[in-house]
Amino acid sequence: MRYKILKFTYGLLHYSFMGLALIISIYAVEYYGINKSGVLSWVALIASCIVLYITLNVIILQKIIFKEFIKENVPSFWYDDLKGYYGWPDNIESWDWQDVSAIEIITTDEGPWREDVYWIISFKDERECTVIPQLADGDNAMMAATEAMGSCFNNRFLIWSTDTVFQSAGEHVG
Repeated sequence: MRYKILKFTYGLLHYSFMGLALIISIYAVEYYGINKSGVLSWVALIASCIVLYITLNVIILQKIIFKEFIKENVPSFWYDDLKGYYGWPDNIESWDWQDVSAIEIITTDEGPWREDVYWIISFKDERECTVIPQLADGDNAMMAATEAMGSCFNNRFLIWSTDTVFQSAGEHVG
């Protein structure tokens, strides 16, 4: 319930700040009389609106007011030479790299407004796969698979596998 209230409040403030940025930009262009009804007034309006929107939304809303809310609702992913870690601050999952059987990237056609890239970590035993969304916080060194990141279709890319047939192929699957 707390999550829904905070999400609603965040959305309400986000759209309010967007409207406020537009209103202030229109007022500034009118107040300073910048090239009335010319191209320059449109450029000034759009530029000031973008600057105000970024200031109000990104800096004030995301970095100050809802910093903790965003932090606790975005999973983290990091790894070292021996283990991988993924989860939320109160529920971290870990695995040994020697237990991993394959690493894949799955892309969907739902971007750019929805999550559309996922890392899939498969294990040698009967353990369920770990699915890591692209926007997970943490070490993004693995996010260098540019072919997969450029895909805007439903697709599956094999990054690494213990199966020697797939290791030599070097191409995406599916």
